[in-house]
Amino acid sequence: MKALTASVLLLFVFLSSIAFSEGAKGPAEDFFDYGIKLMDEGRYAEAAEEFDKAIDLKADYLEAYLQRGICHVYTEELPAALNDLSLVISKDLANYRAYFWRARAYRGSGDVKQALLDCSRCIQAAPTWVPGYELKGDILLEQGDVQAAYESYKKAVEVAPGEADLMMKKGRTEIMIARFDDAIATMDDILKILPKFYEACYLRADARMGKKDFAGAEADINLGISFDPWKESPTIFFRRGLVRLLSSRFDGAAGDFKSATASSRPEKARYIVYLCLTLKLGGRTFEANERASMAKDMLQGVISDDEFKTRWSLIFSYIRGDSDESTLIDAAIANLEDREFAGLSYFCVAMVNLAAGKENRSIECFYRVTELSSPKFPECSVATTWRSMLEAREILCPPKPKAEAEPPAPEKPPEAKPEATPAVTPTPPAAKPEQ
Repeated sequence: MKALTASVLLLFVFLSSIAFSEGAKGPAEDFFDYGIKLMDEGRYAEAAEEFDKAIDLKADYLEAYLQRGICHVYTEELPAALNDLSLVISKDLANYRAYFWRARAYRGSGDVKQALLDCSRCIQAAPTWVPGYELKGDILLEQGDVQAAYESYKKAVEVAPGEADLMMKKGRTEIMIARFDDAIATMDDILKILPKFYEACYLRADARMGKKDFAGAEADINLGISFDPWKESPTIFFRRGLVRLLSSRFDGAAGDFKSATASSRPEKARYIVYLCLTLKLGGRTFEANERASMAKDMLQGVISDDEFKTRWSLIFSYIRGDSDESTLIDAAIANLEDREFAGLSYFCVAMVNLAAGKENRSIECFYRVTELSSPKFPECSVATTWRSMLEAREILCPPKPKAEAEPPAPEKPPEAKPEATPAVTPTPPAAKPEQ
């Protein structure tokens, strides 16, 4: 009996040792778990301290190094982040999460080449993990490589079909590379899943503008407004104003741009510029000059006095006729690195010449806008469309104002497919990537 009891005790001790070695947690794991809890609460600096404690007790704790590196990315301690994440990669060459977060750290430190290289390594290690493709697309887009960004977003959508935020990024780049039909199809797919997703309506309107389908674009904007809880936003008025401007409905466009100038953000300066230029095109020169004279007072508290003096005062002075175009062009050429100012300056010269009936000069300046500006600024696409219509003789120079008509009825969103679709919700703020 005693021998049996001794055997049972030995067996219990043996099994207990196995359980402890395989599943039991020690102090290092406790610190690690608490660090993860703090990360979930957004307390990254405190979480990093818990991972410090875990690593002090367990020097080869790779997951603790990884999570501490992620914390350092969030707290913008990028050299520390690179050290931790590089250590993880040196021990585990297939750790796609470490490549992803090191890419973010390199991106934050300005080393774009290494960031893109790590994105590619992340994708190679985990071909079905979407964040790698998305981050690569974001970085490429920041660098102005729109075609490559589009390819990356396209692959992300192929890996994770039905993700509205990824589809939106793909659609935006499709518009930027003039794949307007593809962009419309992408937005149609989103609206089949989310029939009231107003951002998709607005983006489809942008694609229709690229196709010069201004009636369809306005219908899409009005449809988006019907769903948009922020329908009084200045950006919405500005967007619709662009459609009306390109369709030569100058009074309607001026009304929208005037509403947009209620903005309290720096974009207000651009909205005032567009209002003044539209008034000139509509033959309301006195009102345009008056608005340009009021610009400084209207922008008080919105932009600094120094910024107004070095940038916007030159533009408004030209619009008023107080300075000639060579003064503004010389300033633009002297500041070509400021793509917004250079592009907008040439845009103003083009529009003033358009209003004056100087077609060749107008086309020449519209070309310069597309060369000097960036696709992220609206004047780039507007200049492209104006130039195209002038060269194709689709409009006169100056354009003949069109009478305001009843806005077209909003297009109904496409009906949802009868088969079940995955539940997808738009995520305006960027969601925290997988840790």
